[in-house]
Amino acid sequence: YAYNDSQRHATFGVGHLLHHGPVTAADRTEWGTKANPKPRALVLRVLRKDLADRFEPAVRESVRTQLKQHQFHALDSMAFNIGAGGFPGSTVVKRLNARDFGGAADAMLLWRRPPEIRPRRRRERELFLHGTYR
Repeated sequence: YAYNDSQRHATFGVGHLLHHGPVTAADRTEWGTKANPKPRALVLRVLRKDLADRFEPAVRESVRTQLKQHQFHALDSMAFNIGAGGFPGSTVVKRLNARDFGGAADAMLLWRRPPEIRPRRRRERELFLHGTYR
């Protein structure tokens, strides 16, 4: 359903940005409400499209070193959250391209605002380093 993210931008599902600014009545009509949400299958379709169209290419084009699949997934998650524009110039990418995998993992934790994002960054780091969430 349509909701305002932590920055008060209209968002759908698991983080699909609808537009900058708060949710409107038109957003609620098109994307659903908490009381009348859209089907989970739609949420997953929108997420997969966002990943395939914007965030996976951002990771592939930015990172010039070989990645394991779990590392790619962790970076894809991070790019989805910080944006395809912010990801390429990040310290994470700079360290990865220098083949400093540990430094890149630590740099993931530098993206810590808003504060409620910190658990996500720790999970992404864990996935990047170990292939699982512990």
